[in-house]
Amino acid sequence: MYATPSTTANDELSTKELDIGFRTIQRWTKLYLEQGEVGLISIKAVQPELGSKTFELFEHAALDIMIEHTEASKPSQNYVIDHARARLIATYGADVVPSPSRATAYRILDKLERKHPTFSKKYET
Repeated sequence: MYATPSTTANDELSTKELDIGFRTIQRWTKLYLEQGEVGLISIKAVQPELGSKTFELFEHAALDIMIEHTEASKPSQNYVIDHARARLIATYGADVVPSPSRATAYRILDKLERKHPTFSKKYET
């Protein structure tokens, strides 16, 4: 896309009006011209459950532990976090797989709780 003087002037006005960077306006304009309104839709808006892939292995290990306790007594969140970390270390080695902070681990478990209720009756139907 080649910038015309009017486009550049409009972009500069938009950056001041919207309080965002000039490059962001250029990127949005390019996406709009190439793909229309669809190009402006965020992937996170379309697929909000994707989340971060950084702790994907931790998430899978934690969900496996939660599923393993379906017929057994309900584990605590600390138990699941500690055992998921231990399982990843046993499988891949120490410091190979990134491990979430305790707070992030609790957020991951909250998300998994919606898929497989384990800790409370809050999400059971």
